[in-house]
Amino acid sequence: MTTTIRDTVTAEVTDDVPDTATTLRALDPLSVAAGKHLDHLRVARVDWIRVTKVAEEAGEVVGALIKLQEGRAEFEDVRSELGDVFLAALAAADQLGLRPSDVVADRWKVVSTR
Repeated sequence: MTTTIRDTVTAEVTDDVPDTATTLRALDPLSVAAGKHLDHLRVARVDWIRVTKVAEEAGEVVGALIKLQEGRAEFEDVRSELGDVFLAALAAADQLGLRPSDVVADRWKVVSTR
């Protein structure tokens, strides 16, 4: 059985969340590595190509979920595809010259207040 974050996280989310950008700073070098990996795969260094890769991978998550509901896939397939979405988003951030830690932290400040 796959462990989910809900199974492992015991701390409550409060307004006192630690500095999110600092917490996520380890994503920044991974972003560069994901960008270099796409270079290795000869994915063109063009903004729209690298950004649409996120949408492509998101579609694969949906496909895996459909197959899971039909009994033609395992939860691990969904998990793997979702991981690809995260990695594609990191590579897109690298392409656009953004620090993922700052992007996520800035959005969390807005989204968490809704």
